[in-house]
Amino acid sequence: MYNSLQAADIESYITLVATRDRKQPTTLFPALDDFNYIIVKVIINEVDYFLDASDKYFPFGTVPFKCLNGAARVFDFKKGSYWQPIPTNNKNNSSISSSILMNEDGNIEVIYNVVNSGYFANNIRHEYNLSGEEDYKNDIEIKLVDFEIEDYSINYNSNLEKPIKESFTLLSDEDFSTQNKISLKPFLISRVSSNPFKLKERLYPVDFGYKRSIIHRINIEIPKGFSIIKLPEEIMLKLPNNGGSFIYKVQQKEKKINIFSKYIIHKKLFSSEEYFGLKDFFKKIIEVENSEIVLEKI
Repeated sequence: MYNSLQAADIESYITLVATRDRKQPTTLFPALDDFNYIIVKVIINEVDYFLDASDKYFPFGTVPFKCLNGAARVFDFKKGSYWQPIPTNNKNNSSISSSILMNEDGNIEVIYNVVNSGYFANNIRHEYNLSGEEDYKNDIEIKLVDFEIEDYSINYNSNLEKPIKESFTLLSDEDFSTQNKISLKPFLISRVSSNPFKLKERLYPVDFGYKRSIIHRINIEIPKGFSIIKLPEEIMLKLPNNGGSFIYKVQQKEKKINIFSKYIIHKKLFSSEEYFGLKDFFKKIIEVENSEIVLEKI
């Protein structure tokens, strides 16, 4: 790729990075042993882009997540090498809308519409194309308990910079109409399943790689003949230094429950002093997303 860009007379530079499975490069002085991966920097109309030729499913100007590990070393063979951070797309968003109801057969039915952009879309594009639709669907089902996917469709745009839209239905096997109590966990997909921060002490920064947001909009239709006996409490969390936030709202209106959840990481790098705040932040998110709504037969 570098030779092709040079042949086309496009300003381009060999760039060394260290992947995320290694320590970040020491910026006090460049050491060749710190690096294990090559990308290319190009300048077009005075705008810098970083390119990687190893994966055809990434949009122009996006490098793999594994490359987001501190500063890169750009090699200008005429003026010398220099450090430069790799810019990332700020639109790394996941928006999940779901409707939960009990169908005529007494099964819980969850209708999903999901829109992913940025690195979230890159991951789906990569997995979907490499695995194929059936295996991709099976991977989703494996993470679920007692639910099967039906009516799956994906709006896959050949434009790699466009969001990816998915729609599908999750259907439970069990007949809930005969039960006196129903316990629902509304967060079935795209939830924080485990706390990534388990250390008792951390002496180095936390690097998320990129900013992100995940929004859940959940509508629950209370089945005929049932009433609510337990609803989760609303909560609002904020990380120090505008690092991130989590909002969880629950509203009951007649025979419907509306849930809104928004999880945002505003910055990619957190100091070791901010580690315990992050650890507690994710602990509380997990507690909320595992909370139950309990319905009882009247």
